[in-house]
Order: sequence, then C-alpha cells, then structure tokens
Amino acid sequence: MVPVQSRLPLLLVTVHPVTPEPPANSTSPVEVLPICTLPDEPPSSVKSEVPPAAIAPAALNVRAVEEVVMVSIKDSGIGIDSEILPRLFTKFATKSYQGTGLGLYIVKNIIETHGGQIWAENNKDGKGATFYFTLPLTK
Repeated sequence: MVPVQSRLPLLLVTVHPVTPEPPANSTSPVEVLPICTLPDEPPSSVKSEVPPAAIAPAALNVRAVEEVVMVSIKDSGIGIDSEILPRLFTKFATKSYQGTGLGLYIVKNIIETHGGQIWAENNKDGKGATFYFTLPLTK
C-alpha cells in the first residue's frame, strides 16, 4: 500500500494508513483510514508571523508501529547543539536568548502523561535534527 502524501510549503507530510483487522467472523472488506490529516495550507497566522528564511524544510512522517503511533519530524536546519542534546527535554534547556527553555519539557510531560515517549537526534548526514514521539493506539 502506498502512503498518502501531501505537500505544504516547507513541509512534506507522509501518513501511512492503518489497516484494521476485520472481526474473525466478518466477510466485509476492511476500510483503510489515515491516522491523521493536515490542511493543504498552513494557518494564516503562521504565514504572517514566521519569516520564510527562519524555517528549514521539514518532513512529518506518521505510521503505526506495533501498538503505537510513531511520529517523526525531520528538518534540515543547523541541528541540536551537542551541549543541549543530553538535557533537551529538561527544564530551562536553551542556548537561545528567546524563550525560556520550557517548551520541550512541557511537551515531554504531555506525551508521557498519555503513555508515550519522545526523543530527538541530530541527522546522520549532519543537516538538521529529527524529533520522534510515540503514543499508544489504545490504552
């Protein structure tokens, strides 16, 4: 089966369909549904507030893996500073003069509260980083 793809400005979205198992005594065909959908255009607030040069092209990949949904977001920016990477999801982890370094800490707590995990790594080609998170399909 071919994944569904959509192209937003600076964002390639790949959604791998989930094929549910039919009930044991069913003869009906199984309907394939995408895990998520995204709009064809970003919200106007994103277009007006973020200068295009500030955003590195990114790819969003969503797939079901065993009992979880795995989402990865890969960019081609400068990557994550090696000093920050080990403590990226802790309070006040930042090398920026903007922001408090609490955003990823809050995200981690939300993901973990829902039974998931989150992690990040610099891309092996030296261009950018990839963030991953998982959430259980059922709880």
